[in-house]
Amino acid sequence: MVNIYKKTKNVFYYSLLSLILGCNTELTLPDNIPPYTKIIKPDNNEVFNTDSVEVEWDGYDVDGKVIGYFHRLDNNINIYPLTERIVITDSTQDKKKLFTNLRNGYYRFEVKAQDDYGDYDPIPEIRYFLIDVKK
Repeated sequence: MVNIYKKTKNVFYYSLLSLILGCNTELTLPDNIPPYTKIIKPDNNEVFNTDSVEVEWDGYDVDGKVIGYFHRLDNNINIYPLTERIVITDSTQDKKKLFTNLRNGYYRFEVKAQDDYGDYDPIPEIRYFLIDVKK
């Protein structure tokens, strides 16, 4: 929520600056404020003893609406020995995704919201988690 506050605060400062400078000064406001994305679960660096993980997120847009999300799951992060690289990408309007049949390893999940202007969150939300299924 802090990022939403900062983005709303920026719009306030643009408006205040316009009032201070007066009507004769031309002030260009941004056409669009990009959306903000937040991962709800899992927690960062969470360890799973199963081969399935459900990731849930949400997006916010102070000057419009979120129309979709782009997400990516990748196990090529040079922390855990790899047997085979897994990369899953998708565009969706859903706010959660269940990943199944994951191999043991450390994973990186990122998601970014897209707003009704077509802009994406410039800083995707990222979570790391470990799949550690005992054999």
